[in-house]
Amino acid sequence: MTTHSAIWWSIGLGVAVMVTLAVSAAFDGAELRVQSPSAGKADATMKLTDEKLQKLIKHYGYAEPHILGDSKKRAQEADFKELVEELRRRYPYESLSQRLAYEAERIRQDPNIVSAPQLTDAAVKQLDDQEKMQSGHQLWDQRAESLRMLHTDEVEKFVGREGFGFGRMRAPEPSMHYFQLPKGEPIPLATLSPLSAEQVGDAVALPRTAAAAGTSRMPSVEQVTTLHRAGMMDFVNPSFFGHVKDRDNVSGFQSHQFRYMVQLKDFVEKKNADTDKERWQLKRLELVSLLKHEQPAVYLSEHLPRMDQLAKAKVRTLNSFEEKALKSLRDGEDLQTEATTNVIRMVGAMRATKQCLECHAGERGQLLGAFSYELQRDPPLPVAR
Repeated sequence: MTTHSAIWWSIGLGVAVMVTLAVSAAFDGAELRVQSPSAGKADATMKLTDEKLQKLIKHYGYAEPHILGDSKKRAQEADFKELVEELRRRYPYESLSQRLAYEAERIRQDPNIVSAPQLTDAAVKQLDDQEKMQSGHQLWDQRAESLRMLHTDEVEKFVGREGFGFGRMRAPEPSMHYFQLPKGEPIPLATLSPLSAEQVGDAVALPRTAAAAGTSRMPSVEQVTTLHRAGMMDFVNPSFFGHVKDRDNVSGFQSHQFRYMVQLKDFVEKKNADTDKERWQLKRLELVSLLKHEQPAVYLSEHLPRMDQLAKAKVRTLNSFEEKALKSLRDGEDLQTEATTNVIRMVGAMRATKQCLECHAGERGQLLGAFSYELQRDPPLPVAR
């Protein structure tokens, strides 16, 4: 495994572990909050209150193992059966076919739209690395396994399962504590003063690597590529897929969204007070839709993109840089950049991995969408004229 691949394997596994710990931390010694995926909305199918459900999960998750069928524990057996029925109502198998019906329609209109291009070597390596990261997630994805067990006779194995907590550092195992994920709040973008045409500065080429950047005070292509890939991994984190039996039977799926701010790591060698204060802030990050509209369109949002909120979002047409970049992505490139002294624009590919194709139509490597970014140096460097 190359150093670069090892880094991305570590990132993928690290995110999975953080999700596991975040779920467990919410339940380890704290009040358990297991709600309907559509919490806050009235649902006549819910028979247990959240309070009662919480008590039952706490009891069966942390109590000593119970032997179901033991005549002395018929009351517990009835409670456990009621708990399982309620969880199955709240996390049923649902079909994603209708949600993704627009893909089938676009494919019917233009079958070539799902054809994967001849990828560049860098794009092939990125796709391979991303699949390795997602496979790394699956090694720790006890939520998916827990949801699978919920819908089988193996559900009885949940009894006495505590999951994985900070105080119990052992290998994780399926548990009903994994069903409800931490709530992802909207993440606002940076509020920055607009730059004048003069402040934007002249066009510059980003150095290929951090080592080649020298004293240019510009991030490298390598560093902005890392930003895009880390953000994409957060947006399509497999930990939130739930259990995917097939695209018509998915339990516990949560819409794609960012749960962490996308940041460009510090790249300037700190030497004085001026560079200590200098940052590249994310001014804009927008999702480029390629399949839902007749023409590619960019969703507008004041926050990092969330699929559950984009259905009603306004869209705009692509600007000239995005059109040029999208053509390169369709030709097999992974990322396109355009930079000036104080502004960096880039468009990064979102390609179908083998894990994506469990629900999405198309081919491995197909361009499913893209992210359009704008980063601004804060404070801006003075531009000599």
